Amino acid sequence: MIARTDVMIKTSPVDIYAILEAPSLHVHGFEIVTGESMTTKAAEGFLRKGFQSRTSWPPRLAVPKGHPCGPVIGQVAQSLGIPVEDAVADLMMPR
Repeated sequence: MIARTDVMIKTSPVDIYAILEAPSLHVHGFEIVTGESMTTKAAEGFLRKGFQSRTSWPPRLAVPKGHPCGPVIGQVAQSLGIPVEDAVADLMMPR
């Protein structure tokens, strides 16, 4: 699963992405992205870090639904043969 959080450093937005293995939540890689979106090159490096940690590609990858990184990470993952699904980030929503 791809997890994401955003912070402001001075006046610049920064996104922090992590590849988490569910259900253990072991972090297999992370990427820090400044600005508004992740580039294809950053997405490739991000997924390769996860591969190096696991020594295999995940059976599937969940990316944040509706997030700007979704299309670029999804495109790179699919080019590597990793099935992609949208993840709904509603963990903090009241039930």
